[in-house]
Amino acid sequence: MTTLIVKPKVYSGKTYASGAALGALPHLTTLRLPSVNFYWTDYHQVVLPRVASLAGSHQVLATVIAPNVVHVESLGFGGAHGVRIVPANARSIHVHDMHLELLAALSRQANLKSVSAKRIWRGDMSMHVVTLEYRQGHPVWRMLARHLDLFAIMACPKRLVVHVVHVDDADVAMEELAMGIAAF
Repeated sequence: MTTLIVKPKVYSGKTYASGAALGALPHLTTLRLPSVNFYWTDYHQVVLPRVASLAGSHQVLATVIAPNVVHVESLGFGGAHGVRIVPANARSIHVHDMHLELLAALSRQANLKSVSAKRIWRGDMSMHVVTLEYRQGHPVWRMLARHLDLFAIMACPKRLVVHVVHVDDADVAMEELAMGIAAF
């Protein structure tokens, strides 16, 4: 079995699965879990060593160690203030609600290929400073430049710091940076 799609139980409301059992499946590369009322029977972080494509709720994504994951999709909403954690080595990330902390972390991933979000939560009052890295053409900056209306109404960080890491064309970089910063 290479693909497993876990459907939610229709009437009982809660769906359970063993992370250890799923991690032991030798050919499982694609795993799609329910977006609501899904729970691990294991009471520790779940290791999915061969999964390359993972879809599930933000709670599930926060508890999974998937060293070979390439594509991550958060199903449903990201909790009260957006998805904060995805497996660190993911190259393609698609979420409904993203927290600004995750956006900042993704801006530092040089090998990120694509990122999308319907809405970005600016954070709460604990985020006084937000630090982003700029690489020309990076998916985070392309997303910010395309969607100036991404940000949900929340407390704005008091300071935005942008570390410029790589620029090929100064004119393009200035336009991309201006559009991205305008989103804040």
